Amino acid sequence: MALFNHATKEVTAKLVYYGPGLCGKTTNLQWIHDHLSFKAKGKLVSLATQTDRTLFFDFLPIELGTIRGMRTRLQIYTVPGQVFYEATRRMVLKGCDAAVFVADSQAAMLDANEESLRSLRWNLLVNEIDPAIPQVIQYNKRDLPTALPVAALNARLNPRNLPCFEAVAIEGIGVEETLKGITKELFHWLSRRYAEGDATAAEGLVAAPALEGEAKGPVEVPVRVPHVTREVQPEKAPKPVATGPRVLHELERPAAPADPLPRGDGLRNDQWLYVLGGAQRGPIDVEDLIDLVLTSIPEDTKVWHPGLEGWVRANQLREIADEIPPPLPVPGAPRGGYVEVDMPDFNTVPQMLRTVLIADEDAAFRKYLAMPLAAQGFTIYEAADGSAAWRLAVQNRPWLILADVSMPEVDGFEFCRRVRSHPLLARLPLLFISGSDKYKERYRALQIGADDFLTKSMPIRELLMRIQLLMTRYSDLSASGEKPGTTEVAGAFQGRIEVFGAPALLQMCSQGRLTGIFTALAGDAGNTATVIGFREGDIISASAGASTGAEGVYAFLGWEKGSFKFTPGDPGQGQPLAQSVEHLLLEGYRLVDESRKDGDAGGSGLA
Repeated sequence: MALFNHATKEVTAKLVYYGPGLCGKTTNLQWIHDHLSFKAKGKLVSLATQTDRTLFFDFLPIELGTIRGMRTRLQIYTVPGQVFYEATRRMVLKGCDAAVFVADSQAAMLDANEESLRSLRWNLLVNEIDPAIPQVIQYNKRDLPTALPVAALNARLNPRNLPCFEAVAIEGIGVEETLKGITKELFHWLSRRYAEGDATAAEGLVAAPALEGEAKGPVEVPVRVPHVTREVQPEKAPKPVATGPRVLHELERPAAPADPLPRGDGLRNDQWLYVLGGAQRGPIDVEDLIDLVLTSIPEDTKVWHPGLEGWVRANQLREIADEIPPPLPVPGAPRGGYVEVDMPDFNTVPQMLRTVLIADEDAAFRKYLAMPLAAQGFTIYEAADGSAAWRLAVQNRPWLILADVSMPEVDGFEFCRRVRSHPLLARLPLLFISGSDKYKERYRALQIGADDFLTKSMPIRELLMRIQLLMTRYSDLSASGEKPGTTEVAGAFQGRIEVFGAPALLQMCSQGRLTGIFTALAGDAGNTATVIGFREGDIISASAGASTGAEGVYAFLGWEKGSFKFTPGDPGQGQPLAQSVEHLLLEGYRLVDESRKDGDAGGSGLA
């Protein structure tokens, strides 16, 4: 599931290379990484398994262009090919938006290819991901004499007639074409999925990242959705107007010439025109025009449709003005009778807990809620239906959930029941914000576990105040003075492990780039303790009972209950135990896989 972060104006998509062992997945990623411009690639991170050279986890972020005014980023992963790494493969597939299936073209590998394809489909279903996400097939090792004809491979492996590419990955043949193919499929799909029903969005132009030695200039994947004409710029910057290969800055509007007369020959009553840069643009539907006003063009842009006598400013027409959310509060400036000091500031909510999932079919209302929360430093996840909301909640465990009752596929009540029955989500604050205010719906929502039931007609100030009070009440990261009356340590926090889960606590410290000592007490018969040292988000030391180093981290990952405390300070000397905390987490899951394979119930994996 692509993740939208309104605070940073980024959308991140995840691409996974899947296939049997030694089919060439890692070779693909290594070739891509070696030939991408340094401006377009992140660090290639790898961790080898014990049995062969297949990398069990590769992570390659590639910067792309923009879609709907948001910068796009592609993260590329591979999975281990061996069958006994099933749990690890399933974990890496979480949140997948697209997949490349790398098949070994040799006749002897045909059964292994089929088994891996079944595994891919099954793991997508287990992760509640639609198996119809964008996919392509790469037939690798075409240079070998035992390679089967493409027609024979398609007959066995490609019943859906997916795009397929021939490759010799070790020589780089077909690697770039495969990446371009899946990138094109992925961003066509994103354009259709997030263009609010725009049927022409699939006509967007998609180009793959420029590789070294190809074209000069910025390395990007431009995605052109027809009704998006320019990128969203910071408020203080001049607004650019796209005019072809270069960008002009609209420093001020010229007084002349006068606006052109509307030319609406053949225009339907539900189609609109608008003026930008002194020229008539369109026609477009009203939903697309609203999207432009919310993301790209000034709110007072002049618009026209059949029935109007002449050009009218967009924010003076009710059908458009009603969709424009109120401006973000400016310090000291009055907003609708209130000043910024009257708005809740969320200072009582730790920064690391400021993540929210907004589940609502109405995209305009999602933006209405997201804008003031993003201004308070929240990371925003959005879902247009209950099924997508459930996937995002399981994958990201946001600290706050705001949901509508009426949603497609899975309604708000069923979504709430799922959240309250999930051991890692059960205690998250969940608040219904509904267009309905019926007594029966309110009663039912509170009965199944919702914390509150508010209406969309409530002023934004009161909505934010209710949200702030709810999060403060639920927050289990309390400041931790050693004794009542003593001075609290700035940045210290504590709580219960079962509220967050052990992996999430380590990720929280890592993502916050914290420096200090993390301690935990299991409260079991042996009173087992864990002590982990963090420096700038990296784990430099760890002990859990008798286990130390990385083994101590793996042992702690199995804890389900207990108390924890983080105290900022000097963690002592030491180098990071791994390239990242996520590596330690994935290595822990790998050990689970291998201990199951070996039948060692008490092995060195997670408890």
